Amino acid sequence: LHWPLNAVMINNLQTMGTDFIQSPMGAYNFAVFGLVTGVAIRAKHDRELRQTAIGASMSGLLGGISEPSMYGVVLRYKRVIPIILVPAVLGGATISFLGVKSYAFAFTSLLSIPAMQPSYLYVIGLAIAFFGAMTGVLIFGYESKADAVKHAAERAAEASEESAPAAAEKAAPSTAAAAPATAAAASAGEVIELHSPIEGTAVALSDVPDPIFAAGKLGEGVAIEPTGTTVVAPAAGKVAATYPSGHAVGLKLENGIELLIHVGLDTVNLDGKGFSVKVAKGDVVAAGDALIEFDPEVIKEAGYPLITPVIVTNTRKFAEVKGLPGVAHQNLTTVLKVTTK
Repeated sequence: LHWPLNAVMINNLQTMGTDFIQSPMGAYNFAVFGLVTGVAIRAKHDRELRQTAIGASMSGLLGGISEPSMYGVVLRYKRVIPIILVPAVLGGATISFLGVKSYAFAFTSLLSIPAMQPSYLYVIGLAIAFFGAMTGVLIFGYESKADAVKHAAERAAEASEESAPAAAEKAAPSTAAAAPATAAAASAGEVIELHSPIEGTAVALSDVPDPIFAAGKLGEGVAIEPTGTTVVAPAAGKVAATYPSGHAVGLKLENGIELLIHVGLDTVNLDGKGFSVKVAKGDVVAAGDALIEFDPEVIKEAGYPLITPVIVTNTRKFAEVKGLPGVAHQNLTTVLKVTTK
């Protein structure tokens, strides 16, 4: 919709020698560039997104091209739109109030700043827009809660798929005898029982006060109201993913089940405070091995629920995944029954 204004801006330059529209419009572009710069800083654990954001930021700041930012980041994470608009309005209003005008038609970038005069006043408005949006995304993030949980599960699944061939090749000589047992466990109609990874009380996944988990969008499973402080492996397998925040762990079990154990809700926001991860990606674990230790008081003080979803992220590969509510004794009580297809 901004393209029709180009004709007005060019006409203003031809008839008056200056234009008052293009200079405040620059604040919007710099708010977008500030946002993607903030995303590049914050997305340190998402290599693909970080590369996209860095490229988009450079193409914007140096070339005035905003499409990579819009299609690569903004429309992908729509919750950032208010983070763009607020500093853009403030920066644009400042530029207009200070009487900055454009003396040439040019895309908004660092290199085109001299086209706007007085340039030093123009830079003030751009700085408000750029650093305002960048600060906003650093504080509030770019993912909604649903996106964060979804992408964490996706990364866990991808990690397990990538590591499976190498693990199989490495383990082949020592696990040849175990192969028949694994195959038997995967036979159609087989019921696989999983014990509780945490001491506590098992409740239905639908009771989790989070719509993503409760609706089973990440997979079916069960939830534990923990009384213990240690998460252990419910069965033998391999660690598919760990997170710097320490709040969750992904497992790929020998029986083919892929698990996401998510300690508390929104605990990723603690940035690791109160968590101690005992394993690393690629580690082979046995039933009962410690995965995560956590301090429930830290989680409570931050105002986050302790309820811990235990999700079978590859639910679609099975005929049924059934949670079993009740008192859950760590590595003794069955909390999940998974039926193979």
